[in-house]
Amino acid sequence: WAARFLQDDLGESVENVSTLDGTRLNLEDDTMVMVRASGTESKLRCYADGPDEARVAELANLGERTLNQAIRATA
Repeated sequence: WAARFLQDDLGESVENVSTLDGTRLNLEDDTMVMVRASGTESKLRCYADGPDEARVAELANLGERTLNQAIRATA
C-alpha cells in the first residue's frame, strides 16, 4: 500500500522499491523515503534522506501524508 501512495504523490521517477524492512523508495536523484512500522512500539515511522534539509523535509512530509492516507483507508 505504501509504495502505491508514495508513487502517486511523488510525481518523480522511482529508481527502485524495497519492501525488505518497510517500504523504501529510492529515487533517481539519489534521495529516498521510507515508511515502516516500529518493531518494538505501536508507532509508524518515516525516514528520509537527501542532499539538503529542504529536500529531506519535502520527502518526510510526503511520508507523513502517505501514513495518514493509509490510516484513513483502513479506518
